[in-house]
Amino acid sequence: MKLSSKNLQRQQNNVRNTVEVDMAAANINQHGLHGLEVTMHAQQGKGHILAELMVLASKRVKQLTGCRLYLVQQSSENTDLIFVSEVWDNQESHQVSLTDERIGEIISQARPLIVNMEFTPTIPVSE
Repeated sequence: MKLSSKNLQRQQNNVRNTVEVDMAAANINQHGLHGLEVTMHAQQGKGHILAELMVLASKRVKQLTGCRLYLVQQSSENTDLIFVSEVWDNQESHQVSLTDERIGEIISQARPLIVNMEFTPTIPVSE
Protein backbone atom coordinates (compact mmCIF):
# COMPACT_ATOMS: atom_id res chain seq x y z
CA MET A 1 0.00 0.00 0.00
CA LYS A 2 1.49 3.31 -1.05
CA LEU A 3 0.94 6.37 1.13
CA SER A 4 0.37 9.76 -0.37
CA SER A 5 2.95 12.37 0.61
CA LYS A 6 0.27 14.14 2.67
CA ASN A 7 -0.56 10.95 4.63
CA LEU A 8 3.12 10.12 5.05
CA GLN A 9 3.80 13.60 6.43
CA ARG A 10 0.83 13.28 8.81
CA GLN A 11 2.16 9.94 10.12
CA GLN A 12 5.65 11.38 10.55
CA ASN A 13 4.21 14.33 12.50
CA ASN A 14 2.22 11.96 14.72
CA VAL A 15 5.35 9.94 15.47
CA ARG A 16 7.36 13.11 16.13
CA ASN A 17 4.65 14.46 18.47
CA THR A 18 4.48 11.13 20.33
CA VAL A 19 8.25 11.06 20.80
CA GLU A 20 8.27 14.69 21.98
CA VAL A 21 5.52 13.99 24.52
CA ASP A 22 7.35 10.87 25.78
CA MET A 23 10.59 12.83 26.10
CA ALA A 24 8.83 15.70 27.88
CA ALA A 25 7.24 13.28 30.36
CA ALA A 26 10.63 11.70 31.03
CA ASN A 27 12.22 15.11 31.56
CA ILE A 28 9.43 16.27 33.85
CA ASN A 29 9.92 13.30 36.14
CA GLN A 30 13.69 13.73 36.39
CA HIS A 31 13.08 15.40 39.76
CA GLY A 32 11.60 12.13 41.02
CA LEU A 33 7.96 12.96 41.78
CA HIS A 34 5.92 9.85 42.43
CA GLY A 35 2.24 9.72 41.51
CA LEU A 36 -0.46 7.16 42.12
CA GLU A 37 -4.12 6.93 41.18
CA VAL A 38 -6.12 4.55 43.36
CA THR A 39 -9.62 3.38 42.50
CA MET A 40 -11.59 1.70 45.29
CA HIS A 41 -14.82 -0.18 44.80
CA ALA A 42 -16.72 -0.20 48.10
CA GLN A 43 -19.30 -2.75 49.15
CA GLN A 44 -22.71 -1.76 47.89
CA GLY A 45 -24.03 1.18 49.88
CA LYS A 46 -20.77 1.65 51.84
CA GLY A 47 -19.11 4.23 49.58
CA HIS A 48 -19.92 7.16 51.87
CA ILE A 49 -18.25 5.42 54.83
CA LEU A 50 -15.17 4.58 52.76
CA ALA A 51 -15.01 8.16 51.47
CA GLU A 52 -15.15 9.51 55.04
CA LEU A 53 -12.30 7.21 56.06
CA MET A 54 -10.21 8.31 53.08
CA VAL A 55 -10.84 11.98 53.94
CA LEU A 56 -9.66 11.21 57.48
CA ALA A 57 -6.57 9.55 56.00
CA SER A 58 -5.97 12.58 53.77
CA LYS A 59 -5.83 14.89 56.79
CA ARG A 60 -3.12 12.73 58.35
CA VAL A 61 -1.21 12.02 55.13
CA LYS A 62 -1.03 15.70 54.16
CA GLN A 63 0.94 16.33 57.38
CA LEU A 64 3.64 13.84 56.39
CA THR A 65 6.91 14.89 54.83
CA GLY A 66 6.90 14.43 51.08
CA CYS A 67 3.14 14.52 50.44
CA ARG A 68 2.23 17.08 47.80
CA LEU A 69 -1.31 15.92 47.06
CA TYR A 70 -3.80 13.47 48.53
CA LEU A 71 -7.13 14.15 46.88
CA VAL A 72 -10.19 12.02 47.66
CA GLN A 73 -13.08 11.96 45.18
CA GLN A 74 -16.34 10.05 44.93
CA SER A 75 -17.98 9.18 41.64
CA SER A 76 -21.08 11.23 40.92
CA GLU A 77 -22.54 8.27 39.01
CA ASN A 78 -21.69 5.48 41.46
CA THR A 79 -21.16 6.61 45.06
CA ASP A 80 -19.50 3.26 45.89
CA LEU A 81 -16.58 4.23 43.65
CA ILE A 82 -13.84 6.23 45.42
CA PHE A 83 -10.76 7.73 43.78
CA VAL A 84 -7.58 8.89 45.50
CA SER A 85 -4.97 10.92 43.62
CA GLU A 86 -1.57 11.02 45.31
CA VAL A 87 1.60 12.95 44.49
CA TRP A 88 4.76 12.48 46.55
CA ASP A 89 8.24 13.96 46.45
CA ASN A 90 9.49 10.43 45.76
CA GLN A 91 8.49 6.80 46.09
CA GLU A 92 10.31 6.47 49.41
CA SER A 93 8.13 9.17 51.01
CA HIS A 94 5.06 7.27 49.88
CA GLN A 95 6.38 4.00 51.32
CA VAL A 96 7.17 5.68 54.66
CA SER A 97 3.58 6.97 54.83
CA LEU A 98 2.33 3.39 54.78
CA THR A 99 4.25 2.67 58.01
CA ASP A 100 2.54 5.50 59.92
CA GLU A 101 0.56 3.96 62.80
CA ARG A 102 -2.48 6.25 62.40
CA ILE A 103 -2.61 5.60 58.65
CA GLY A 104 -2.41 1.87 59.40
CA GLU A 105 -5.41 2.13 61.72
CA ILE A 106 -7.47 3.86 59.01
CA ILE A 107 -6.41 1.28 56.41
CA SER A 108 -7.51 -1.49 58.82
CA GLN A 109 -10.95 0.12 59.13
CA ALA A 110 -11.26 0.64 55.37
CA ARG A 111 -10.18 -2.84 54.17
CA PRO A 112 -13.42 -4.66 55.05
CA LEU A 113 -15.40 -2.06 53.06
CA ILE A 114 -13.36 -2.52 49.87
CA VAL A 115 -14.41 -5.08 47.29
CA ASN A 116 -11.69 -4.25 44.75
CA MET A 117 -8.80 -1.81 44.37
CA GLU A 118 -6.87 -0.71 41.32
CA PHE A 119 -3.51 1.07 41.47
CA THR A 120 -2.13 3.09 38.57
CA PRO A 121 1.36 4.56 38.95
CA THR A 122 1.58 7.99 37.32
CA ILE A 123 4.15 10.58 36.34
CA PRO A 124 3.06 13.97 37.65
CA VAL A 125 3.44 16.53 34.86
CA SER A 126 2.25 19.66 36.67
CA GLU A 127 1.76 20.97 40.18
